Amino acid sequence: MNNLITSPVFPIPPAFNNAGKLDTGSIDKYIDFLDKEGVEVIMTTAGTSQFNLLTIDEVLEFNATCGKFAKHAILGIPMLSTKLGIDFISKMNELKLDNCSLLLLYPDRYYGDEAILDHFNSLADTSIYPCFIHGMFMRNSTGGTYNFTANLVNKIAKHSNIIGMKEETTDIGSAYKVCKDIDTDNFTIIVAGGSMKRFLALHATGVQTFLSGVGNILPKIDIDFHKHLTTGNLAEAYNIVNEYENIFFDVFMKYGWHQSLREALYIEGHYTENTRQPFPRATTVAINDIQTIIKTIKEKTNEN
Repeated sequence: MNNLITSPVFPIPPAFNNAGKLDTGSIDKYIDFLDKEGVEVIMTTAGTSQFNLLTIDEVLEFNATCGKFAKHAILGIPMLSTKLGIDFISKMNELKLDNCSLLLLYPDRYYGDEAILDHFNSLADTSIYPCFIHGMFMRNSTGGTYNFTANLVNKIAKHSNIIGMKEETTDIGSAYKVCKDIDTDNFTIIVAGGSMKRFLALHATGVQTFLSGVGNILPKIDIDFHKHLTTGNLAEAYNIVNEYENIFFDVFMKYGWHQSLREALYIEGHYTENTRQPFPRATTVAINDIQTIIKTIKEKTNEN
């Protein structure tokens, strides 16, 4: 397996059936849709995949379902202590999935680099799969927030089984400073929290790809954007952001990304209209706006 990911990464939300149980059948169908649309990489992750609303066994079941994807699946680990994380990864190892890697998440406040290094190294030592780290900002033990530094990431990357990160620095300026000093020739950075616009802003640092946004509904838009930007067709890349992503995010961010994405999956018939409390359904006004913007973007893609 080529350790560098060079195509957009598509996060997978959970689906639930009428009885409130994890609906792996709908998840399977959604992944099949993405596959047919040309998607190369999918991901489960603590946020979009809502691990906080799932049991540990359900996260394993969710990962096992996504791990059947024939191309590449990056499978998230819940926010667990080092010991429980090792136990979880041991269960993942028993699945013996092909074409998969794991996404490791640090579960505590920032107390220093060594605690983070020890945690990730212990999990990566356990895993039979290549590993990414979830570079999400965390609470600082002395107050405020702490962002991963390039120095810390480069130390983590020395582990032979850690091949990349999902980058989630709190602001673009800080993200640029971090990404430019990471060895991206041998380490994949998947930028998250802003989709195409974030990738556009950070591309000059050497980052390879981004977490999908519009593409979760219309995959070809994100795939085409990535191709145009990475092959130097900047005009067309800018046009895709202006024509599609800006108006899409104006609506989806107005009502909250995760709720809007879930409603869009209902509208498009990928998932049945079930949720798990306390995650709420959107209002009728929000649903109408989401439906309208999807229709608008579909019409634009047909025009172009």
